[in-house]
Amino acid sequence: MNDFVPATNDVMFKALFATHLDLLKGFLNDVVGLAIENDEDITVLNPDITPELISGKFVRLDLNIRTGEEKINVEMQSYNDEHFDKRTLFYWAKMFTEDLKKGEDYSLLKRSISVNLLNVNRFEGSDYLSEYTIMEKNRHTQLTDLFSMQFYELQKIPSIDKSCASDDNRLLWLQLIKANQKEMLDMLQQTGNTLIQKGVDTLYHLNADEELKEKIRVREKRDRDEASALNTARREGKAEGRKEGRQEGRAEMKNVLISQWRKNGYSEEEIQKLLEGV
Repeated sequence: MNDFVPATNDVMFKALFATHLDLLKGFLNDVVGLAIENDEDITVLNPDITPELISGKFVRLDLNIRTGEEKINVEMQSYNDEHFDKRTLFYWAKMFTEDLKKGEDYSLLKRSISVNLLNVNRFEGSDYLSEYTIMEKNRHTQLTDLFSMQFYELQKIPSIDKSCASDDNRLLWLQLIKANQKEMLDMLQQTGNTLIQKGVDTLYHLNADEELKEKIRVREKRDRDEASALNTARREGKAEGRKEGRQEGRAEMKNVLISQWRKNGYSEEEIQKLLEGV
C-alpha cells in the first residue's frame, strides 16, 4: 500500500466520481444534503481528465455538476492557499451567473453550491464542516437559499475504528476520501453500506490503472514545478525591484514583475495568479 493514492489526490478524486454516477449521487445526497433520485438526473460537464488539465499551469481539477434543481462545483484542495476563500467565491459567482443570458428572467437562476474538500485545516474550532449562506447580520435570517458554500476539513474528521457507525453516511464518505491505508479501507468495507463498499473497490481498481497513475505522477511533477517557478519568479522579481531602487514602491515593483513575467511568456491569467503571492 506504499504507493496507494487516496482520493485526497485531485486526479484520483475526479476519477472516482466523474464517471461513477451512482457514487457521485450518493456523495451529493449524503454529504451535500441533496435529494437526487436517479443517476440520470446528474450531468458532469467536465468528466474527462485530459493532458491539458494534468500539465496545465494553475488548472483546477474540479467537478462541474448540474442536476434538475442545482448547480454544484466540487473541488479537492490539498494545499494551503491564502487566497482560497476569494478564489472560491469568484468561481461560485461565475457558476451562479454563467447560464443566464441577456434579457432572461432572474427567476431562472438556480441554487449554486460550492463544495470544498480541504486536506488542510482552514478554520478555527473542531467542527469539520463549515457552511456559509447569505444571512441578515443581526437577526440571522436567510436572504435566499440560492447561495451555499461548504467546506469540509478532512483532517478534523474522526478516525476510522472498529466502531465506525454505518448510519452516519456523511462521515463514511469523508472517511472513504481520506482513507490511505488498507486497514482503513477494510473497516469501511465492513460497514454494510453498499455504495461505500463499491467506493473502496473502485479506489483499488483505479490504483491498479497504470495510465491513471502516470497522470497522477505528471500532475504531481507539475505541482512541484509550479511551486518552484512561483518561488523563483518572486525571488527574481523582488531582487529586480531592489536593483531598480523601488523597494518603497509596491506598485512599481509589481510593474517590474509583470514586465519580467510577460517577457518569460506567462499569460495574463498566470500573471494575476503570481501577483497574489507578492
